Amino acid sequence: MSDETKCHVCKTQNQIMKRCTRCHSVFYCSKECQISDWKTHRQICQQINARTKSSETSYKDDGSIFTEGKPQGKITICHRPVVDFHKAAKDLQNQKPQTEPVNRSIKPENSYLHSNQYKTDLPVFYESEPFCEITVKCNKQKKKLKIQNAWSGDDILKVFSNKLNISYEKIKVINKGKILTCDTIVSAISNKAIFQVIGEQAANEDGLDTGDVDVLMKQMGVDRNEAVMALRKCGDVVDAIIELGKK
Repeated sequence: MSDETKCHVCKTQNQIMKRCTRCHSVFYCSKECQISDWKTHRQICQQINARTKSSETSYKDDGSIFTEGKPQGKITICHRPVVDFHKAAKDLQNQKPQTEPVNRSIKPENSYLHSNQYKTDLPVFYESEPFCEITVKCNKQKKKLKIQNAWSGDDILKVFSNKLNISYEKIKVINKGKILTCDTIVSAISNKAIFQVIGEQAANEDGLDTGDVDVLMKQMGVDRNEAVMALRKCGDVVDAIIELGKK
């Protein structure tokens, strides 16, 4: 069999293959492969303006994002439009485990953002243990934070991330003109010390299903902020996938 008819993504060659109808140049073995390749492929894909009557009459909406064709010889080539993102999004939602609860419980007060995921391993503050009260300036605001003397640099940055709503890896902390790291921030902590923090704030996720946010990040290859903003703008995961697919 020709390499040209192998799946453009995983190089599999099945008895029944799917082909992009817009450009007729690439083949896929499954809807998952076509969806995963769409962000790249759409840059070179050309829309076919006219379709023949035979291709129109052979179309059958079977409820999936593709139509299976009848085998012709060794390989079947199916002429269908490129991915129907409405159905793709619904398929993704249906693939979530039935027992998986909607996760709305993680809130800024008990978690922090790290690499697009919320973490809950914040250090515990004890009033009875030694601590310092510092001032943090960020985005034209001032905050008083209590930092336990026993905390590590990693613990301190987690608290900064939580209190300032900035992803852990995007935080830049400045004290007395010096940029501090996880290794150097501990020695800069003292009562009334002032810190300047720079970093992009995480988008507000109140009322959103974090499962939808995770689906958008994984499927469309975007960061958490971009996924959240798309959901805010579009109202649901289906339209958000379509919106992100246009970029």
